[in-house]
Amino acid sequence: MSPDSRHLRAFARSWLVLGALAFAAGALMSGAAWLFSANSVRAMGVVLRHETREGGIRGPSGRYVSSNVVPVVEFRDGEGQVHRVHGQVPRLETRVPPPGAPVPVRHQRLADGTVSARIDTPLEIWGMPGFITAFGALMSCGGLVARRAARRGRPPDGSRRPRAEDWTRVLQRRR
Repeated sequence: MSPDSRHLRAFARSWLVLGALAFAAGALMSGAAWLFSANSVRAMGVVLRHETREGGIRGPSGRYVSSNVVPVVEFRDGEGQVHRVHGQVPRLETRVPPPGAPVPVRHQRLADGTVSARIDTPLEIWGMPGFITAFGALMSCGGLVARRAARRGRPPDGSRRPRAEDWTRVLQRRR
């Protein structure tokens, strides 16, 4: 086995392990998002203000023309208590509801009495778990492709192309 093949196998193995870990973390986050959606109650809230986050669109001068913001939403739960929830996914100002606009919110009271709440949009609830799950799956697929390429360093049997070992011998003769 050539050193290049060994390095490619190690590379493939690390991508498989990291991809599997990211996929597992994303699956756990997706399960938690599903449990939150299943056990939470919907309420209507009002956007109080926007909070600026890092990033946005830069103009030709290099300054931010439009910045990323998250909405801060205030809502009342079933007991009449007022709560505030901050959005988790920063978006451009033009894509966030303006202050004073009604926004749906999902909330649930936990066993210790605290309230867990999120803005009720698919991006806010499922965005991060979906991204991490897809990232882990793609990384695992990349590891599988690299593993297959490193398996023997040659194309499958029945192929008319030369094997990697043949090319190695040709290159060593020329040196």
